[in-house]
Amino acid sequence: MIEPLKLSRWRAHERRSEFDATARALAGAASLPTRPYKKTGFPLPAWASFYADDRALAVLVCPGEQWRTVEKALAYGIAHAQGRKLGLVMPEHWQGKGDPVQATLVRAAFLRTDIQLWTHDGNTARPCRLLNPREACRLLREGALRGGELDLKDLAWQVTDLENWADSQPDLTACHEKSHRTWRCQGLILLSIQRRGKGLLVKSGVHYSKQIRGKPLPDSLSLIGQSLNPAELSKVRARVQAGIIDKQSGHSQGYREHWMQATLARYATEIGWSGSYRLEREFPAKRPGGGTAYIDFLRMDDSGILHIIETKIGHDEMLVLQGLDYWIWAQANAKLLADHFKVPAARLVRVDYVVGPKDGKQDLARGKQAVLSPYAPAQLEALDNEIDWQVHLCTGWATSSPVMTPLGARTVPPAPYVRHRT
Repeated sequence: MIEPLKLSRWRAHERRSEFDATARALAGAASLPTRPYKKTGFPLPAWASFYADDRALAVLVCPGEQWRTVEKALAYGIAHAQGRKLGLVMPEHWQGKGDPVQATLVRAAFLRTDIQLWTHDGNTARPCRLLNPREACRLLREGALRGGELDLKDLAWQVTDLENWADSQPDLTACHEKSHRTWRCQGLILLSIQRRGKGLLVKSGVHYSKQIRGKPLPDSLSLIGQSLNPAELSKVRARVQAGIIDKQSGHSQGYREHWMQATLARYATEIGWSGSYRLEREFPAKRPGGGTAYIDFLRMDDSGILHIIETKIGHDEMLVLQGLDYWIWAQANAKLLADHFKVPAARLVRVDYVVGPKDGKQDLARGKQAVLSPYAPAQLEALDNEIDWQVHLCTGWATSSPVMTPLGARTVPPAPYVRHRT
């Protein structure tokens, strides 16, 4: 009997192999190139067929893929087009609730790459009308912003002693969001407080999402009409302190990106993020293909620039386009954001791509670690001229002395910060 995972991979392989036989015909019917395309050092994904000639690059996506996979066609296409026209042929149906076709249309409205888009049913390709910037922004407008920090209001007295203790711990960083108040150690959530009905729910210990052998779920304590008693407070503190010791000993692996974010939040002043406005964390924003995404940081500086901050450790072919999504969202909701920060209007909206090495310590000026996807340079260069963006190199995020090095407005990182995978 074939294991479920192996069976799923076999079926995907069969489906993609079958599509290869029809992809060239679809490309020809759309007047796109039909000569197979490859580029040394840049592996192409198996879920799409690539064709190219001197004038155009065609990317045809196999039916039956997840929507998050389908929308990556634009990311790969931009990186490989290199001055040519880009023809994207996407399936009419996909798995999941997101809409990758709409997401692509919204993003394409703010790219300098010459893009044409079709959808296909496996046999016939149909052209799609591109959107202008105003139409694209309209799709991301919201009735009200959903970001901010949870205010416990009339229930705050129930956990005053706990919050004061957590805020006093040098190894914990407060990372509050709209739905809950949390404290993290090196990116790992060890304490959270949220409203639950008429009371509060306090969780302490590592916040694993599901039961794992040897890794218990966080302890939960409900408070309705009373504050934590001394015994309960002592228990919660002990569980949090145990989590701190475990994390700092290296037993809890992963969470590098959350760790870097926690460091940036803690040392905001030291890295140049000081100002009169609160640093917003995990700010919800409408996705161009539907649903909600979360901006890592949203910051208004004292000069009136709204900074959209996206952090990344390791390669991610969607990083640049995610930043673009948030920039479009900010343009679409400029008045709401101005009201949120209590300013007449933002003077400028800037996307800050903050990237760092995996070990969190290396000096990139001397090292050879790649901290940006090899596909990112072409994507950055494809962003419309009206989009203000900047790449920042963050070193020392795993220490108490992080260093933020901005590369300059619209400056693509040179080698060794970008490398081609082999």
